[in-house]
Parts: sequence; C-alpha cells; structure tokens
Amino acid sequence: MNDAARSPRKPGDLPQPYALHIQNVVEGALKRLRDAGNKNVTDEERLRLAALFHDLGKLMNENQAVLSSGKRLDSLPLPHEEASVAALLAGGGNDPVPAILAWGHHRGLPDIPAEALDENPFRRKCDPALRTRIDRELPALLVRHEANGLPGLKGFSSNTFLKSISLRILLSCLVDADRTDAAEWDFGPAAVSAPELRAEERLALLEKRIAALNEATEGDSAVTQRNRLRNSLFQAAKNAGNPGIACLSAPVGSGKTYAVTAHLLSVAEKDKLRRIFVVAPYTNLIDQTVKDLRDILTLPGEDAEEVVSACHHRVEFDDPVLQRYSSDWRAPIVVTTAVNFFETLAAANATGLRKLHQVPRSGIFVDEAHAAMPVWYWKQAWVWVKVLAKDWGCRFVLGSGTLVRFWEMKALNLKIPEGGVPELAPEEVCEDLRRYEAGRIEVRSRSELMDEQEFAEWALSLTRPSIFVFNTVNNAARAAFEFQEKLGTGQVEHLSTALAPKDRGVTIERIKARLKSPSDQNWVLCATSCVEAGLDFSFRSGGREAASLASLLQTNGRINRNGEYGHEAEIWSFTLKRKGAESGFSSNPCFEESAKVLERMLKNRKVSPDLATLAIEEELAQSVGQNSAKELIESVMQSESAKQYPQVEKLFRLIRTRSLTVIVDPGLIDRLERREWILPREIQQGSVSIFAGEEAEVPLQGDLGSFVPKRFRDFLKPLKFGNELGIFTWSGLYDPFLGYMAQLLVSKNPGALFV
Repeated sequence: MNDAARSPRKPGDLPQPYALHIQNVVEGALKRLRDAGNKNVTDEERLRLAALFHDLGKLMNENQAVLSSGKRLDSLPLPHEEASVAALLAGGGNDPVPAILAWGHHRGLPDIPAEALDENPFRRKCDPALRTRIDRELPALLVRHEANGLPGLKGFSSNTFLKSISLRILLSCLVDADRTDAAEWDFGPAAVSAPELRAEERLALLEKRIAALNEATEGDSAVTQRNRLRNSLFQAAKNAGNPGIACLSAPVGSGKTYAVTAHLLSVAEKDKLRRIFVVAPYTNLIDQTVKDLRDILTLPGEDAEEVVSACHHRVEFDDPVLQRYSSDWRAPIVVTTAVNFFETLAAANATGLRKLHQVPRSGIFVDEAHAAMPVWYWKQAWVWVKVLAKDWGCRFVLGSGTLVRFWEMKALNLKIPEGGVPELAPEEVCEDLRRYEAGRIEVRSRSELMDEQEFAEWALSLTRPSIFVFNTVNNAARAAFEFQEKLGTGQVEHLSTALAPKDRGVTIERIKARLKSPSDQNWVLCATSCVEAGLDFSFRSGGREAASLASLLQTNGRINRNGEYGHEAEIWSFTLKRKGAESGFSSNPCFEESAKVLERMLKNRKVSPDLATLAIEEELAQSVGQNSAKELIESVMQSESAKQYPQVEKLFRLIRTRSLTVIVDPGLIDRLERREWILPREIQQGSVSIFAGEEAEVPLQGDLGSFVPKRFRDFLKPLKFGNELGIFTWSGLYDPFLGYMAQLLVSKNPGALFV
C-alpha cells in the first residue's frame, strides 16, 4: 500500500508517503537520542516504538481521504494520535512510556496521575464513540501499517524507572524529528546543518585573543595590573577539572566569561561535549556576549551567526506555518536567557520541549547565577541540573561576581553531589582579585525620595560620564527623557528591553566609543538591570536605584572598571518617589525586601561580594510567613514528583508575568504579512518582549482585553496564522532612543525631538 502521511505541497503533487514519514521520524528521533549520549537500550526502544506508531490514526479512512486529496485543513477529521495510544497500550507490554510519548507528540506531556486513575488511561478525552470504533478497527489499522512495509507491533515491557527530565528529552527527540520532517516536506530541505564545536581549535583562538589583549595594554600600569589578575583567573579556570557542577566566584570585571569559556572548551575536548550554553540573566547581556564570542571563536570560512546563536526570548510556535520561525539550539555555542533555558527544562507542551534534546552533552555556564532566578526556585532547578550532569553528560559552571552559594543555604536544604561544587580558581587567585576590588570605588547612599526633576538635578551633580540603573523599564525611560530635556539632544543614552536587540546593539557600540573619547565627557546613561553584567563599560560615577546588594555591586562593575580613574570613583544607592507608570516613576515589587536588607547593610557599611549569600539569607528570614515563592516552588516540586507535567510548566515561571513577542521593525512586519521565509534570528533582532498581566493567557481571537497594560493596548496588532495568535506587531511610536516607551513619553510631549 501507499498511504499518505501529509498532503501534497501544492495541487498536482503527490502526498508524502506514510512509510517515508514514519521511517524518517524513527531514524531522526533515534539519531537525536544517540547524539544526546543515551546508552540506555530501554529508552531507545521506548522512543522507537513511539515514533513507529505515532501517526497510526492517519490510516483511518476519513483522514486518508483528506491527506490524499490535496486539501489543506487546520486539523484532520479524526485525532490521529488516539489510535497510536490505543495500539501501544494494547500491545502486550507493561511500559506506558511509548504511549505517553505518542500521546504527547502534539499535546505535550500529560498529567499522569489524572490519566492513570481514569477508567480509560490516556484516552479519557477521546470521544466514547470514537474510542469504541478505534478499538474495533485497531487490528485492521495495524495490518494496514505493516502493508506499507513497516515493522509490526511487538510487546515491550520494562521496569526501568524514567526520571522526569529524561522523559522530557525523549519527547523532545520525537517532536523535533516529526516536525523537522514535516517542515522539509512542506517547505523544502532544512537549512545547512550547524557547525561542529571543534573545541580545541576554538580554545586556541581564545588563548590567542587573551595574549593579544595583554600585549596591547602593557604600557598602562592600572590596566596591566588588572590584566595580570585576569590572566591568572583564565589559566586557573582553563586547567580546572569539572565533576559535573562547579562554580566561579570572582569580582565583576575579572574576565569570568572568557575564563569559563576556556574551561568549558577544555572540558568539551576531553569529555566530547557537543555544544556550550551561556545562560544569562538579562537579554542585554546576550548582545554583548554574542558579539564578543562571535568575534573570537569563529574559525576561517565559518558564518559567525551559525557558530554563536543568540536567543533573546522564547520564540516558539505550534502552527505549522510559524514553526519554521521557532528558535532552536543547534549552534555549537548558544547564548540564551535563564528564563528560556530553565523554563524549557520545566516545559510540558510539545513546542516548548522541542529543542530540549540539544542540552545533553553540553557545557553550561550559568552566568551571574545570583540573578538567574528567585533563590527558592533553585530547589527544583537543582534537581534537574544534577540529573543532566549525572545522567546526560552535562558540565555546569555557576558563576558570578556576587555569587550566592544557594546550595549551601540551610533554608533550601539541597543535596550536594558527591563531587561537591568546587571552585574553578584556587583561593589565592580569588583573594588577589578581592584585594584589588576593595580599593577601586567608594559606595555611598542617598535615602531622600526624588521625583523625575529632583533626581535629574541631583544626578547631574555627579562627575560625568555617569551611569544610572533603574528597577523598571518605565523608570529608565522617564529618567532618560528628563535628562534629555536638561542636557540636550545627544547627551543621553538609554538601554533597556524597550529597545529591540538590533537597536540595543547599536547603542552599546556607541557607548563604548564615547567612553574611549577624552573629549566626550558631558553625558549620562540611563538603563535597567540589563547592563549590570557582561558589558565592558567604565564610567566615572553612577547610581543604582535601591534594589539588592548584588545589583548594587554589579552596577559597581560598570564604574572605574579598570582603575583608570584612580580612587575618585563613586557609586550611589538612591530612592525614588513612585507615582505609577502612567504618570511617573513606578515600583518593582521584586526588590522591596532586598532593598530593606541593602539599606541596613549600607548603614552598617557592610558592602562586599562576600556578603551576597548573607544578604539573601536575610531576605528569606525577613519574608518568613509571606514568601509566596517558597510556597509556589514547593507546589512545583510536589507536581514534578507526582508527574503532573502541565502543572509544573504552569507554575515554574521565573518571571510571573506573561509576555508578547512584538515585532517593531516595519520591514520585518511587511515580510511576515507576505509570509516570506524569515530566519528565527531576524525575529529575535527585530522584536521586543512586552510584559502582560500576571498569569495571563495569550488570547486566541485578537481581543487583547486586559492582557496588556492599557497604555499599550491600542498599538498591538496580531498577525494571525491558522489557529494560532503567535506574533504581534507594533503600530505605536518607536524610536531607537526610547524604543516602544516613546509612545508613552514622546507622544505626550510632541515638541520633543530625539535623534
């Protein structure tokens, strides 16, 4: 027989043969599992069975009539996975995993207790009449399956325990193999495969760059001293071992990213890792890290954008047309956010899990780990990290200039792996770095509450160029707007996620150039926490809106970074009058408790990176009885243990608000509306992520209702593809200075002009 798996590409073409699709998915899924380092024959057989029968229901007559006719429908007349589940459950074995995988290749992972307790496990949502019909026709469907030249169903039993993260990886292999084959049938062959890691060669490039930097700055005594310390850290990290999870605590500006990259490349060569992840807390940190790594680690003849991939926010879609725009993690070096990385580990939906199989056999640098997630969330994330390290060949490094050793905190009660969590650098190297750091900058505090005008007048009394970091996008934009009124056009820079990544990149390069110019001193930078890490800025002075000790010290690292301003540099912790985002400065509830702890530490003159863990412990003690994060993560852990996967996905959100991917690039909007082929990285570069209400769900009909703040609601237009509302476009005012905040500020001040 020659049954169909997918409709013809266009009228007159033949449909994709069922046997061809099944063979491609079986081979593709097993290849992904083997590439992930799996050596468990039981898991391989589980995946093989699921892939072999995942589309069995497409052989039902009504579905074949549609698939063979050339019609393109949003869905088939009968849900095809129902027959797959029925066959795998009735196949004579006792292992439900193949059926769970087949059930989830479109739906995602189920609530297993709810399914198992039902009289029709994993079939309870199937219409009773259809369920009866499938049971009656199942023998004939299995015969028809074999008549297409495919292997028949044999019983499979297993008593092997499957950890939740491993189940997610198996489903990821199936989903990606299925959707990749479907996309290649519908739209043609996939892009060229990603480059290999080639760790030894890239490490040589990195070592060459470090040597060149040392040579270039040899004449500057202050920078030379700093470079000697950085080089000591680099060599120590490169040569250190890694039992699975290690850490690096070194002051801001000490070259942690290069040191950890060298370490992971060295480990990758030894342990045959496939790729390296740099997991950053902020999207803006991605821009700078990606630029530097592309510049250094791209080998001759390679496309830098294929070597180092930038994933600013989650761009994932279910609709077949949109799936090709989804971001993936195929590159040898992937730079992404903590939200993107850790929420993928928690995912239950098939689209969110699709790229997870790329994580095994990776070196993973959790950069600025103190800011990766609320500390209570590590109770669950730590479980996943340990499984990935022990069972899937991953090597983690937790790094920060203000490292919070959460694994040692009694409140969390985490189990430390047998090999411990060793430091990559010996104590003497760390001590030399701390000693240098102690005399670099003076930390001061201003407790008076200030509105926009009062803040600007005070801030302009500090030596410029200066940097000011705020707790919200709104506050940074309002301060920038006020500074522009006082200093004039061109004397203010602004960095926040109100800007699309391509505009942030341009701004960062302009800031770097201005900081190098001795004649360009009379200007300021207003930013959000996205500049607190990874950016090689060195201002004369600055301030940080009261938040946490870690945030203050991270901003500290953007001032007098190399000691070039002697002992005259200063940083202030300041507080603002808050009227609300509609008319003035706004508050960020996430920092309320940490700001109180910081205030006490500043009064007692206790400000150093060594106190980062103590500060977090004080915050936790201060919030006893009102810690919703602790209660939430306990619910997550209970759901994970019970295998209630949709509940885990729903609860484990590092940012409790939901967000929309909004395209702000007019040219990109035009191409999308014409349904041109667009690379995922183009969407990343030309879009912003606008936060919505807490736990809000994306509406499917284009009526935004109360989903987004009222002040932005009229400027969002959905781009509709099939059944999915996946992308929005921005019709409001947007400029490369204030980003989408221009709509709120400039539109109410029509006389304002920005360049």
